[in-house]
Amino acid sequence: MVESDQPIAAEKAVYWTGAEYRQSALQSIGTTGAAREWYLAEGSTASDNRGNFENWILIENPYGNTAEVKLYYQLPDRQVAGPDLVLEPYTRKTVNVADTVPDEWSVSTKVVADGPVVAERSTYWNSGVA
Repeated sequence: MVESDQPIAAEKAVYWTGAEYRQSALQSIGTTGAAREWYLAEGSTASDNRGNFENWILIENPYGNTAEVKLYYQLPDRQVAGPDLVLEPYTRKTVNVADTVPDEWSVSTKVVADGPVVAERSTYWNSGVA
């Protein structure tokens, strides 16, 4: 949690380095609060000669009640049910999307919870560059 007595913008920035400085990057803006539904941008669980991707969904329960959470993965041609999660109060869980939909280039995620949670998508790329 980030708190301030002045207006601010919070974000997460991740940089990958390879043969060049900051070859790729990922940025995610912070949120102003928890919600029961989240729609997370496209990620990937696929790989080819350019490298491989990891797509993770991170869900936090910042409150004192247990939260039941369901993930749904949107592929270009269909929706696939993901895992059901139970988040105890003040805990976080991380889900590897490839455990349900491996080798998919385009995967977005819908998170549905019975109480307010905070969710984000993190994507990591291994370029294969030494």
